[in-house]
Amino acid sequence: MNIRKLNIRGKLKFVVSIGSAMAFLLFALLSLYAVFKIYLTMDDGSRELSDNMASYAENFTLDAEQKRLKEVVQTRAEIFYEGIRFAQNDITYLSDRVSDILKNPQKYPPRSLPISNYEKVTSKTPYVHLSPNLLKNGVTDDISAEIRLLFNIADLQKTLGNYYESIFIGSEKGYAIILHVMPNDDDITPLSKEPLINSYDPREKIWYKLDMAEKKPVFTEIYISTKGTPCFSYVMPYYDAQGIAGVLGVDVNLSGIQTVVENSATNEGETNFILGSNGEILFSTEKSGVLAFGGLNEDLRESAEEDIANAAKRMVAGENDIVPIKLEGREYFLAFAPVPESGFSFATIVDKNSIIQPAVEAKNRNLERMEKFRQSIALTFLAFLAGAGIFLYILLKLFAKGSGKFAEKFSRPILELTAGVKEISDGNLDKKFAIKTDNEIEDLAICMNAMTDELKK
Repeated sequence: MNIRKLNIRGKLKFVVSIGSAMAFLLFALLSLYAVFKIYLTMDDGSRELSDNMASYAENFTLDAEQKRLKEVVQTRAEIFYEGIRFAQNDITYLSDRVSDILKNPQKYPPRSLPISNYEKVTSKTPYVHLSPNLLKNGVTDDISAEIRLLFNIADLQKTLGNYYESIFIGSEKGYAIILHVMPNDDDITPLSKEPLINSYDPREKIWYKLDMAEKKPVFTEIYISTKGTPCFSYVMPYYDAQGIAGVLGVDVNLSGIQTVVENSATNEGETNFILGSNGEILFSTEKSGVLAFGGLNEDLRESAEEDIANAAKRMVAGENDIVPIKLEGREYFLAFAPVPESGFSFATIVDKNSIIQPAVEAKNRNLERMEKFRQSIALTFLAFLAGAGIFLYILLKLFAKGSGKFAEKFSRPILELTAGVKEISDGNLDKKFAIKTDNEIEDLAICMNAMTDELKK
């Protein structure tokens, strides 16, 4: 388009249109730049917020899961303790009864029980066993009378035999009153046959020496019972009128511990085990590997797995914690808590992924929500751009139309003067201009009217 060939109206319209377009274009560019910067800031902020929230959710969930596992293990240790605490109540009652018999002999009639030195005694039958030293020195009438009095405890032993492997009373005078629970009712008890029949002395046993030293209810370490099975004893002293008269207790079969351990597993892939005071695994839900039961002589503190060995040392020390470990190349969390008054430690080991998985899921959920939020911001921005484009297009059309009307209004008086001057030049001196613009064009029209008046004279 050749601007020079345009008339005044066209040139005015062009100038106004270009000016309006440039102004709106500048305004639009500045507006879009500002909106785009706001969008970028919001997008960066939302991404940072998303990452922070996701990381916070992950860490919070991970901490919560570890705390939950630690509390679960602590609860399991306490539940296990409650189970073995029944033994404390039982031997306390047994001690009270035996002490009462010895202190108040007039209240109890003498009774008789089989003597394992001279006859075969079967399972679940209370009996007395005389140590070699007692037999060598001779059973005095006082000892014989005391034994017959203590036979009154047999009924209580039978009752307790429903819960324990054996219930025993070891006198400082060298005799023992015992009830053994064997696998079969007709099985012969250990002290009725070799090698124990002629060698057993309760005063030489670990449990007797331990409690005579401690003089209070105590758990023994794990040992092999007279039946040949791993067990631990819960023992305490009993008394006569002169003081401590001996030690009594119950043997707790480790199969009961195994039941507690196996029933405590709640999650797939979870391993539970109980560690003894010497670092030995008493029972475990694992059937093979480092954490499987391998016998009472294996010390987990000496394991080739460094993390397990370090954790075992802390467990034996009675600590309560949850720690990350590597075992056979895989990552786990190990939670452990002491079993009160026993020297045992209850432990649960779970795959790290099972703990982290809830945290990862929480993080992914937050990332998904924030991604949807960013997408909504992007859609809003695009909608704004589309709306702004339509709005600017409409404005440009309106300004184009307005600029045309403005140019027409501005150029009409000039065109009218041009046409009038041509008419005057053709000889029509009666031509008069009635132009009202309140500017120089109106002044020019007045002058033209005055000129035609002078020419007519």
